[in-house]
Amino acid sequence: MDTARFNAFTALTTVLLLAGACAPGPYDVEVRYPGAFDAKAGRAAQEKIYELPWGAGAHVRVIEKVSDEDPLPDGLALEDGKLRIDAVERYEILGEVTVHRSASPSEVRILTAWLHAPMHVSAGDARRIYCGAQTPFRLVTLGIWTIFVPLNYPCFVTYPESTGVAMAIHVGEIRRAATVLGGNLALVLQVYRGAVDTTAVFGPFQAPLANTYVLVHGTEMQNATMVHALILRDRNRR
Repeated sequence: MDTARFNAFTALTTVLLLAGACAPGPYDVEVRYPGAFDAKAGRAAQEKIYELPWGAGAHVRVIEKVSDEDPLPDGLALEDGKLRIDAVERYEILGEVTVHRSASPSEVRILTAWLHAPMHVSAGDARRIYCGAQTPFRLVTLGIWTIFVPLNYPCFVTYPESTGVAMAIHVGEIRRAATVLGGNLALVLQVYRGAVDTTAVFGPFQAPLANTYVLVHGTEMQNATMVHALILRDRNRR
């Protein structure tokens, strides 16, 4: 390795170490449009979401928890914890989005130690390339490289325990999804905590959309492993 490449490699290592040792694990985004369940349309929307760059959808307002600090816009109201749309001419329901972990923490840890665990797009291309290049060393050394070589420390992949960090990823994915669906407003309906049986959760997705939606209201959100949101178009917002 020549001097220029060595210096670039060292600089990247330093930046990644300063940015934090662990990269977030991968997340999946599920989309369901109003009306009868359409798996093909949902998959097509999913592909478009993944094509968008991380950070897309800055125009989308995401209400994580209805409160005095972040109230519902005019024309939307809470009634017994459920959403009521008063201004039906102003708001259009475009669909529902669920963001959840793609794998279990144990699966990610095993891949981190021996091979190259997939990372969430927010980790950045530079980190993924940097860590992917070290995969042969992890494999040949039977994981010793992972533990004892500082160059590998930025390549540890895990799911965030911090609610704030986890919700930032969920909100970013909701914004990307809303952009694909053509929305500019997203309301978080449910925040799941701890281990989630995705088979049980996704069962209701095969039914038509309900007429009312229960919103997160005045509750603390901890260990957000999966988030479910409603996407709308507010015709008064540009």
